[in-house]
Amino acid sequence: MKNKNISDEFDLNASIERIQSDTSMSFEDKRFLISMLCINKNVNSDNPLIDRYPINLTSIQGNTMQKIMLNLINYFRKYSGLRNIYGGYVQLKEPLNFDTNIGMTSLIGMNIDSISNDLQSGKNIALCYIAIPIDEWDYLVENPSIDDWGFQESIVDPYLGCSTVSVGAFSLKHIQGKLRTLKWTWDIDS
Repeated sequence: MKNKNISDEFDLNASIERIQSDTSMSFEDKRFLISMLCINKNVNSDNPLIDRYPINLTSIQGNTMQKIMLNLINYFRKYSGLRNIYGGYVQLKEPLNFDTNIGMTSLIGMNIDSISNDLQSGKNIALCYIAIPIDEWDYLVENPSIDDWGFQESIVDPYLGCSTVSVGAFSLKHIQGKLRTLKWTWDIDS
């Protein structure tokens, strides 16, 4: 199994290098294609990161975004008693606009001017999200007595110390319901 993972990683890196070296594509098209390649195709409760763009994103302190996001997901699981909590991250680079799609998420609802100012000042910004399965009435599939807003306001936002943006949801074929995303930006080097 280890050799297959190494082979998959090599194939992914080779594909990314081919896309990056293609001079016929715009930056936005390259970013979109590469971010789609970095989507975890085997998301489950033991492997909960959906978007991992780029896969090896690391802060100047040596912390990987994968490890940070897994720790957050595990905290939210332990604190809430829920098992079906997922998440992801995508590194942001200009140009950006309100409908920029990166991987399975987008910048809809985010403050683009603030993000652009942070990027122009040299900050290393990632769009992060927690994703929770909800039903058609916005209640958690795993615990229908809690709605997505209640989970956001009582668990996620207080721990993060910021207000997340709960615009958007997407579906994955093997996860019941749709996944509500609670998004925030993070200067990964701070």
